[in-house]
Amino acid sequence: IENLPPEDQAKVQQVYFDLFNSPGGRIVLEDLMHAHFITGPAMPNQVEYCEAQRNVVLRILALSRIPLTLG
Repeated sequence: IENLPPEDQAKVQQVYFDLFNSPGGRIVLEDLMHAHFITGPAMPNQVEYCEAQRNVVLRILALSRIPLTLG
């Protein structure tokens, strides 16, 4: 997204927000957070793998501008 013109960046961020801020999107986002090590520790001996998965979910949170909430 960083390589896009500012107006396209805004469009992409809006789509992420609309998608993941919808009721269904919130359910999917919460599932991704639980499945990909946002809410729990990395697996022993697989820290790099877990961090890579975690980074994808953090990117979704950042692009959608949805605050990280656990619970």
